[in-house]
Amino acid sequence: MDYFGEIGVPITYLCHHNPDQFELVGTALQLADMQKVKDRMGRCDGGRRFYREEGSRIVRMFDRIVIRRKDGNHAS
Repeated sequence: MDYFGEIGVPITYLCHHNPDQFELVGTALQLADMQKVKDRMGRCDGGRRFYREEGSRIVRMFDRIVIRRKDGNHAS
């Protein structure tokens, strides 16, 4: 893997998590409030499959775990 930023992965990733390679940053719900995203963008990408409206709120159907590659794994 050549990417060193944060990336969202399905919750099922936890079954295969390697703590020596990746650190758990949090959940996507903790890092980005979808109502703020909708207000800023005027819409919410991802389609009906991932988000739904509950009244005036946008709700994620499935959360994601956010991971980041540990520094010791940077390519030289």
